[in-house]
Amino acid sequence: LNIPSSAAYSGSARVSLSTLRASAGEKVTVYAYGFPVNSYVDYRVGEEDEPYSVVYDGSIDSEGYGSVTITIPSAADEGEYWVILVTTTSHTEAVEVTSQRITIED
Repeated sequence: LNIPSSAAYSGSARVSLSTLRASAGEKVTVYAYGFPVNSYVDYRVGEEDEPYSVVYDGSIDSEGYGSVTITIPSAADEGEYWVILVTTTSHTEAVEVTSQRITIED
């Protein structure tokens, strides 16, 4: 009997966005790649260097891929930079990746 080990995740998770410029109320799709397969994630949205203001639940498929479309909160003001942190919620040691900055436009 060969029991597979529960080896720690050693992949290279990354995140990309459908746009790097958005206005409050605009939709942005977040793409997560290379995450632990069949895991649950949070997409945490917030202004850069500030607490996250919105959290979206999601999951990663058997290929390590997931996506969600988020809405930039109405609190986002022109000239600010917002980011999305994608973090696993179903693993003891979280895998976290922060997106590139989204420049908020008027």
